[in-house]
Amino acid sequence: DETPYWVHVWTVENGIITEVREYFNTTITVTDFNPSLLREKQLCSPMWESSAVKSKEKSMPGLVFAI
Repeated sequence: DETPYWVHVWTVENGIITEVREYFNTTITVTDFNPSLLREKQLCSPMWESSAVKSKEKSMPGLVFAI
């Protein structure tokens, strides 16, 4: 029996939280999406990744947020 894993993501506009999303048993990666790097064929670099407890039996879905 595994412990549930939650990730919360906030949208902030002008210093005010305008949206909150909650993801269940999902890993999250926030990536710096810079069009100039893509033109130079460089990869977008992760800025932050959630740290879920790894399970040998099950994998979790993952989401990438590009900012």
